[in-house]
Amino acid sequence: MDFTNSQKTIIILAIVAVMTIFILWPDYSEQPSKARHAEAQPQEVESRGPARRFHITHVDDETTANRLRPSEQKHLDSTKIAPGQTTLIAKDDEQYLAILERLAELGIRPRGTLEALHSINVVLDDATLARLKNEFDDIAAAQDNIVWIPEDSIEPWSGRLGPGFGSRLLDWLGIDAAKEKRGEGVTVAVLDTAVSKSVVNQNADIKQIDLFDYSQNASETGHGNAVASLLVADDRELSGLAPSIELLSIPVLDANGEGSAFDLAKGIIAAVDAGANVISMSLGSYTNSALLKAAVDYAAAAGVVLVGAAGNDGVNQVLYPAAYDNVIAVGAVDANANAAVFSNTGGEISLAAPGVGINSAWTEGSGIASFSGTSAAVPCVVGVIANILSDYGGALTPAEAAEHVVNYTTDNGAPNKDETYGQGVLDYSRAAEANTPGIIDAAAAGHFLDTANATETTVPLVVSAQNTGTETLATMTLTAVVDGTPQSFTFVDVKPGEVVSSILPISIEQIEANSKVKVATTVSTPNDNRTGNETKTSVISISEE
Repeated sequence: MDFTNSQKTIIILAIVAVMTIFILWPDYSEQPSKARHAEAQPQEVESRGPARRFHITHVDDETTANRLRPSEQKHLDSTKIAPGQTTLIAKDDEQYLAILERLAELGIRPRGTLEALHSINVVLDDATLARLKNEFDDIAAAQDNIVWIPEDSIEPWSGRLGPGFGSRLLDWLGIDAAKEKRGEGVTVAVLDTAVSKSVVNQNADIKQIDLFDYSQNASETGHGNAVASLLVADDRELSGLAPSIELLSIPVLDANGEGSAFDLAKGIIAAVDAGANVISMSLGSYTNSALLKAAVDYAAAAGVVLVGAAGNDGVNQVLYPAAYDNVIAVGAVDANANAAVFSNTGGEISLAAPGVGINSAWTEGSGIASFSGTSAAVPCVVGVIANILSDYGGALTPAEAAEHVVNYTTDNGAPNKDETYGQGVLDYSRAAEANTPGIIDAAAAGHFLDTANATETTVPLVVSAQNTGTETLATMTLTAVVDGTPQSFTFVDVKPGEVVSSILPISIEQIEANSKVKVATTVSTPNDNRTGNETKTSVISISEE
């Protein structure tokens, strides 16, 4: 049969449409050794049925913890910097010097300058700012914004925070406290409140770079001390992850834990100039800053690794500078490796790390303090990167060591990268033993409620397992028990690091009838030689709205 050209075109378009539908249609059938749901969806959204909100609590018992909507997100729009405090960014060295000269002629003294980024921080009235913009072509001007310590926003939450780490941090991460010279040869800059050597570790190699006259607050302001202690403390109850590093304390926040984007940018440049390999930033802001991003990019171009806190408001938004591409954004987990209720989420999250109830130093005479928050998770990541850098003895650049640490995390939540755990949970053992042959290890990974695909009758639960060893596993069996009823799934030829998963339709009627549904998974493989990570238990419940 002959067809006209227009008929041929219609037939071709129809074939393409059918093929597109076939390719894009969601496939929930079991496929061995293939992970699905790589991108996380919110775990608490309304289903397509009646107004419901699903909750999943990862626990070792049946205790539940319900998320409440935060009644207030502090600092989202607030600022305590001076009215008119502005950062001027010149297009080149010549314009930078010309602006400084013009300010001197006007009798205006800059609050601060940052020559490397052609930037001047100054308090200006609107008329003077308009005059400068008129006199200098292409000058950029932006109001400076506040940067602050993420607060522990526990009040908007109820129920179970999760088990803390206490003094078990090193053991949990797989770091041998008896190993000497951990982190030797690595320079870490802590940009925070001031650090007191007498509080953290009198014998540690700590140097102060005081750009803003904040060092006098070191003994009264505990946050910087807590961060530094997780890195370099050396005490029976408080052992740092990398006590042999050279630590540069660059206070960029005052005694109230507040500073500005300009101050933080200046601290980043100072850290780079002082030879830092890694920069620790347990601070942030919800306001973007072109200058701060420029400082981050400057450091990254110099080969320096930057690590930042995601935030503690329990919202789907990551603080700056952690949200920038060149910063490792860190969320927090409890001692069961499950996300802390306060930890912010978002696509920028790189990984999650210990951040609940960690023993730390605080202020003079305060003794051991319990430190929680993504602020605590940041030095955990920094310390592991420092250890890997030191372990490899110069064979890795700081950026390569950081990438190695992120790549060798342990999966949780949705399979592979998600908005809560990023690539996974920090694991020094996996990173350190990545090139050690003969490790056979199958681990239970995430339980993830795919609420975006809930129906009137069921909500999909994605259960996962991971090959956390260094050898391909010929078979790996994942057994899921839902309210006493077992189901088993076997995967073949699972490669090192690979995440596999299965989908269980959980009956909404069953959850409503019993108030909750308990799910337990166990993973097994022949000759597993690193045990203790084979099980995971969760509880699913519903709240009506």
